[in-house]
Parts: sequence; structure tokens; C-alpha cells
Amino acid sequence: MCGVVWLLSVPASRLTPARVLGLMLAVGCLPWLHRKYSPLEIGLALLVFAHLRPWIATRGRGLVLALIAAAVVPQLALHAFTFLAWGSPAGPQLQTDFPFTVSGTLRGGLGLVLDRERGLLAYAPVYLLVPAAVALTWRASRWLVAVAALLYLPMAAFNVWGAGFSPAARYLVPPGATRRDPRRDRSIAGRCACALVLVVFQAAIVAVVWNDPRLLWPEELGQNLALQHVPVVGPLWARLLPSLWTGDGGIVTAVPAALVVVMTALWWAARGRVPRAA
Repeated sequence: MCGVVWLLSVPASRLTPARVLGLMLAVGCLPWLHRKYSPLEIGLALLVFAHLRPWIATRGRGLVLALIAAAVVPQLALHAFTFLAWGSPAGPQLQTDFPFTVSGTLRGGLGLVLDRERGLLAYAPVYLLVPAAVALTWRASRWLVAVAALLYLPMAAFNVWGAGFSPAARYLVPPGATRRDPRRDRSIAGRCACALVLVVFQAAIVAVVWNDPRLLWPEELGQNLALQHVPVVGPLWARLLPSLWTGDGGIVTAVPAALVVVMTALWWAARGRVPRAA
């Protein structure tokens, strides 16, 4: 994922056939980490091809075929291996029934982001800035959001969206990157104190979890063990997030949403006051 973000951000002059081919092979192998990455891998491969279309057009047909093979062959090999091992190209989870439900998408979608124990924002509140970043760079980032949805939506609809006894937010991947002048970005961020506050809060959470990684394993009690170790702000933030396990906190769910709206508005207002880079 970091490689794709890098590729979308650097000028074509820094690309080489070996770098692009290596990146495409890494993308193609994503499903070998987990089958849930199969739709994401297809989206990433198409995104890379679309972004590099002018660059690829100047290369020979051999490189084009190699890139296609790097994206397709690993996924086909996974399905072949799964068929040999389980008698089905989809694996054991799809042998009995289809573990995805449309009715569960809303619950899972909210839980993946907002749940107190398993949600992304519980452990990474800095992601509150993502809607602002997407809004300010919509033309460049809309396809990144679409690709991220290929992972987010199926996992939201999965019948065990919480991932069982495992680290929180494990289903989610950074949703995108921006391609903007860095001087302009620093000016925008500098005008928004909320961004600095979130970064400091995020650093405190990272320090706590780094010191004791087991805090990422939920106890199914509607409590966030990591946030309890961050003085004052941590428990307060935990109370603002709902728990889909215990059913409490639903009324204050609007608070994170309101924060997103406010920060997006502030960044958008700051955008209009920052002079364009020469």
C-alpha cells in the first residue's frame, strides 16, 4: 500500500521498469496474505495501470505483458492452490454458505470506523482528517477512495466484521494519498490547530500501544484498554465512541461526525487563503 501511494506521488522521471514491475508483483501477491485482499488487489492494479498509462505507452510490449502477468498470475496461483487444498477456489469459508449480508453492511461499516474497541478512530483518531484531505483533493483522490471501498465494503458486510479475537481495525487499510504541493499542504495544516492536536493525541496512543501491544486485543466488554492509559483525553474520547458490542454510546456518535464536518470546513476555508505556489 505504501508503494502504491509512493508511485502515485512521484514524478514519472523517478520510475523505472524494475521499480514498477516490483511494485505490481507486490500488489499481485496481496491476496496471499489474506483472501479478503483479492478485490482490493484488482482495484490497485487497475489504478496503477490507469495512472501510468502515459508512462507505459512509451515502453515496449514486453513490459506491458510483464506487468499484467505480475498482477494476474499470483492471484490465479492462489485460487489454484486453494482448489487443490480445499476442493474449492474460494476456500473453506465459502464452502457452506455466503458469509456476507447486505443487512449487516451498515452495522459493520459503522463498527469498522467508530466502534470503541474495534474501530479505526478509536486507535487512530488522526483519520478524522481524511474526509478533509479527500474533499480538498477530490479530483486526485476519488479513485483512491473507490479502491479502498473494495476492501471496506466487503468487510463491513462480512458476518464477523469485528474479526474475532484479533487486533482492532485489522480490516482497514489507509484509504488514500494526495498529490499536492507540500508547501501548500504545510500552510493549510499550520492554520488548523485541530490537526496538531490530533497528531499529539495520536502520538500518545501509539506510545501506549507500542509499550504494550496486547492492548490492541479487545476483551469484548465495550472498553478500550489502550485509551484508558492516555490521561484525561483517552477515556473522554472512548466515552464519545459507541460500542456495538454492548450497545451503549449511540447518542454521542454524532460527536465524531461533527468533528469531521468542522475540520473539513476549517481546512476548506484555509485553502482559500493560501497563495498558490509558483
